[in-house]
Amino acid sequence: MHATSVRIATSHHAPFDRMGLHEHESAYLSFVIAGEYVERVGSTRIDCVANRVRFHPLGEVHADNFGAGGGRCLNLELDPSWGPFVAELGLDDPCDAVLADTAAWDAMRAWSAWRRQGGLSALAVEEATASLLGACAKACFDAKSFVGHPGIRRAVDYLHHAREPFCLGDVAAAAELHPTHLARLFRQRLGCTVGDYARKVRLVQALDSMVTNPGWTLSRVSVEAGFADHPHFARQFKRTIGAPPSEFRATRRQMMSETDRVAPTLTF
Repeated sequence: MHATSVRIATSHHAPFDRMGLHEHESAYLSFVIAGEYVERVGSTRIDCVANRVRFHPLGEVHADNFGAGGGRCLNLELDPSWGPFVAELGLDDPCDAVLADTAAWDAMRAWSAWRRQGGLSALAVEEATASLLGACAKACFDAKSFVGHPGIRRAVDYLHHAREPFCLGDVAAAAELHPTHLARLFRQRLGCTVGDYARKVRLVQALDSMVTNPGWTLSRVSVEAGFADHPHFARQFKRTIGAPPSEFRATRRQMMSETDRVAPTLTF
């Protein structure tokens, strides 16, 4: 790595903007600040919404169609010095369409360091970039685990759509597996418990609520996402996302405000 290994820029897109098939000169990470768009890579459709991060390998050809609200993105282009690290992560394969859904704070950290310029900001950008790549690698690993076992896929689908309180037996019934077998498979294939994954799903729901319902209090965000109380929500949020929910919301609001105008491209 060196001080100019990450090139950062924001991009703005009008409502219903369309970008035909194209490719970028470098591998890059994209973070959706606001809005949403559909990205197509070959026959694969990727729904890119706010707070999601995606890795694009060098040479990927894709097309983008933005929705009624347009879109605002933060892009981190990687120079060739990242190549060996990227190759080790196994991201430049068909799983590159996977979105990382809990890496928003690392993208915000990169943006905050970019704004500061000077001092140790370049190092901070590279550290945040490394964390983003790690999150994409984990998302890719999870996706392979879902595809590889239909029972795990059914369990994950249940966890993403369950709205009422549930127990391990409910998840196991949806997965068509014995509870003990499901618990063992989850640890083997995803590296976490069923409960850990359920909490992550709730945190992603909370992140989405902060975007779609900016006027909600954090207490309401936590209740709507299924947490018992705000302190429990705050602890889980910081542990998984990387910052307290209040700091995350304040930084996001600042990011939204400052990217209302098109920012110049800056390089580290």
